Order: sequence, then structure tokens, then C-alpha cells
Amino acid sequence: MKHKRMTAFLLAFALTLAVFSTCGAQGEETRQADRLVYGMIDVPGAAEAVEKVAPGKYEVLTFPTMNEVMAALRSGRIDAAQTYEDYANFIMKSDDGLTFTRGDAPPASLSMLTREADVELTTALNSAIETLKENGKLDELYEQYVANASPDDVPEAPEIATIDGAKTITVGVSGDFPPHDYVSVDGRPAGYNVALMGEIAQLAGFNVAFETAGFNTKFSGLVSQRIDLFFLHAGHTAFEGIIQTAAYDEEVYLGRLTLK
Repeated sequence: MKHKRMTAFLLAFALTLAVFSTCGAQGEETRQADRLVYGMIDVPGAAEAVEKVAPGKYEVLTFPTMNEVMAALRSGRIDAAQTYEDYANFIMKSDDGLTFTRGDAPPASLSMLTREADVELTTALNSAIETLKENGKLDELYEQYVANASPDDVPEAPEIATIDGAKTITVGVSGDFPPHDYVSVDGRPAGYNVALMGEIAQLAGFNVAFETAGFNTKFSGLVSQRIDLFFLHAGHTAFEGIIQTAAYDEEVYLGRLTLK
């Protein structure tokens, strides 16, 4: 698969880093070299994007999961963690030793990825998302599962009704981005994405099965048909044969989590 262009995610990431040097990140004075260490989920092309915007200024460390990024931040291995504001707000509700700063890039939008050939599925998803916007259900789900959620008070994983005889769509979830996407105490996928998928499935008339698919493996999972769609994608897809649905979250900010 050939990359078509740098994603909006990487552009936002690079622009965020471009102004990071003015913010006095935790641990900056102890670094051997004048290079700030930035941690993020493993995204192809991240280091190249940063080097293009700010040559020689940053060292970018990538990790398979956001939990590992946060462990590196708390241990002092990195100076800042790149993430979404919703995730930062959720984590900070139970950890007052962290602070979040928005990047200077404009907000992105979140959508699902599907295979370009799955026209019927993509059309059904788009139609359901627009219906949920119009009837206010999308805002209601966001308030319940994102805005009002905290590590000490997370909504229970919703039950998704099964439709007899309907097709089953396999949905990739990372389990690593609360409150959008996490695993409940009983081991089930939960959060905003799962609740939203339940509403979409009822409108579109299909059943859903959830499978873990990390951020850096979602493209291969789609191409291999191991999964049929993936949540939490900002910006344009970078691979041929994979497209985005309509946005289900219109104003998403990237930024940096640091220790106070």
C-alpha cells in the first residue's frame, strides 16, 4: 500500500510540537542534549513529520498503547504525551499531577474507516450517523459516555440487541482510549464508541462483533478483512482502498499531556 499524503493527524501533531519548545516541559533541564522527548501512539511517518517542521529539536518515541505512553510520561522517560483532549480530561479527573495544553492546529474530526469496496456498509453508516445527529442522540451519547464520565464513574457497557438473520459487522476497537474506547471490568469493550455502534447497528439493521485492533494495525486489519470498520480516526486515510465515513465527532483537539 502506498501512502497518498500526510494525514491531518500528523499535520496536527507536527504543528503541536512546533510550539512545544516554548512551554517549559517537565524534565527539560535534565536532558543531556537540547532535544525534548515526545511520546505518542505508533503512527507511521510521525518522526518524519516532526523533523520536517522542527529539524533537530525533538526526539519522538512511539509506543504500541496509550497506557505505555502514560507510563513513560510518569517515569520521566518522555517530556510530554501527545493525545486527544477527551482522553486527557478523562485521565486528569483522577490524576491532578497532569496538565493538558491544546496544540495550535485547528480541530480535527473523528470518523470510522471502512474499505472503499464496502459501499453498502459505508452508505449505511453515513445515513445512521446523520440520523443520530439530527435526532440529538449523538450529543446525548457524548454527554453520557465522554463529558460526564470519569475513571471512578464510567457508564456500564451497553447491551447491543441482536437482530435475527442480520449480517454481522466486525468492529475494531483499541480498548486503549477511554472514555471513547476502553475495556470494562468484566472484560467487554465499552465506552462512547461501543454505545454509538449499538445505536448505528439498530438503525442500519446489522449485528456487531468487537475485536481488538491497535491504532497501528487498523489498516492491515481492514485490508485483510479481519475487521470491517475502525473507530477513532482523525483526518484523511493514508492508504488506498480505505475511506472514511461521515464524522461522528466534529471538533476534536490534539495536544500534550505533561507532568505539573
